[in-house]
Amino acid sequence: MMADINLRPGETLLDDPHITKAMDIYDALNPREQREIFRSVYRAATAFNRTGDIEVISATFTSGSHVRNG
Repeated sequence: MMADINLRPGETLLDDPHITKAMDIYDALNPREQREIFRSVYRAATAFNRTGDIEVISATFTSGSHVRNG
């Protein structure tokens, strides 16, 4: 892929099989589920951007804070 030319060390190719599978799963979700996935990922990225602490990313997804009832 053309966009993959400028990858930084450790970055994943856009057409990586794991990314493709994850996107297939995401596409099968209903809009409400997709919104919750986006909210969780965006919260983690924002927390990292604000703190510079990589641990906030794993904490977001292991604490259950991304799970909403209802």
